[in-house]
Amino acid sequence: MSIRVALAQQAAHPNPADNLARALAAMDRAHAERASVIVFPELGLQRFFPQHERVDNAPNLAEPVPGPTTEAIAERARRLSMVTILNLYEIDDHGRCYDTSPVLDAVEDLVIVDMDLSQCASCTARRLFWQDRRPELYAKWLGV
Repeated sequence: MSIRVALAQQAAHPNPADNLARALAAMDRAHAERASVIVFPELGLQRFFPQHERVDNAPNLAEPVPGPTTEAIAERARRLSMVTILNLYEIDDHGRCYDTSPVLDAVEDLVIVDMDLSQCASCTARRLFWQDRRPELYAKWLGV
């Protein structure tokens, strides 16, 4: 069995709807080229704003996971039977924001999420936060 992987080359523009439309089109092109996996660049769906030490409106740029972007991409991933790895700026129920990389498959939607807790240098703390946040996915990832 071989796996064909498409690497999307996408620079984010200021309009999030345009970025999403281009991502969905990239998925269609990858499918036409028989890819079963597509990987988007870090923050390829959103402009890279953390280059400054503090961005006051950062929470306004984030969205929940699952949320509008992941739902649209998950629907397309199901339709195309394509594993999709993307990156976006996530906000949780407590207003905390993360650089998040959801992995979506063609059957179960959200499979795994890797969050970069920039304020936390400890991998253990990162893993424990993720385990507490999505215990059912963490258990599945561990094969429990």
